[in-house]
Amino acid sequence: RTEMIAPHFVSHLNRQQAQKEIMNYIQAHYDLTNTVVVSNSDGGSGYEKAVFDELSLGCLRHEHFRDRYHVHRKIKERLSFVPQLQNRMIQAIQHYHWPEVQLVLDTSESLIEEKEAETLEQLRLLHHYLQRNWPYLKPRKARGIVDPKACIGTIESTHRKMTYRMKRQGRLWTKTGAQAMIRVIDSLRNQEFDGWLNQYEALPNDVVAQEKRWKAMKRWVQKKPNFQTHEGALKGQIGEGKAKSAPLGQFAKGLEQLITTPNYI
Repeated sequence: RTEMIAPHFVSHLNRQQAQKEIMNYIQAHYDLTNTVVVSNSDGGSGYEKAVFDELSLGCLRHEHFRDRYHVHRKIKERLSFVPQLQNRMIQAIQHYHWPEVQLVLDTSESLIEEKEAETLEQLRLLHHYLQRNWPYLKPRKARGIVDPKACIGTIESTHRKMTYRMKRQGRLWTKTGAQAMIRVIDSLRNQEFDGWLNQYEALPNDVVAQEKRWKAMKRWVQKKPNFQTHEGALKGQIGEGKAKSAPLGQFAKGLEQLITTPNYI
């Protein structure tokens, strides 16, 4: 299976700040003069080709792709009324054959009844989406990228480390706390946690003094709580030899159910 080599993750609550940080990292660690840069995005706001053109400034050539997962999802959403044509549309895009794409669109339109204005609008939106992103759907081999090791990975799987930690169980974050947790996760993924945690130790005292809470917060994070022994949960039981129909037997039965049945709030 294809594996990403030497990845570097940059996350931020501010997209422009994240873009600035990743650009500084690229310029400091790579010489792109003779490099073909391959980028991949879902095309959302702030992730257009122009943004990646800026990130790959000075490279030999930049090839931008639209993320396959999002394209397929868009096709399945817009063509939900004709599921039998979804795979045909996907194959037409994989072969990069616009006449076949147009044929599927026309066939889908012919199956729409006159009263289904909403379905017709969905088809129109899909047409504009494919037409707008058509240059970024061109296969890599058709662009001259024939290296068998070249791979365009999906961008969704890289989000899991962040979303699983910060979005599950109804968690709520302050802006400061969320940004701190993002930094911790990224530093662990980039294998630079120790350097990030100790970044203020090498700075002059007057600079460190401006971070009044830093040393206290660092001591609190690194502090290991004292181990406390626990006896565990104790279960009481009323002795045997009582009739279950008697009041004492009914009380014992209720007590047993109360202990064994968890309560949820």
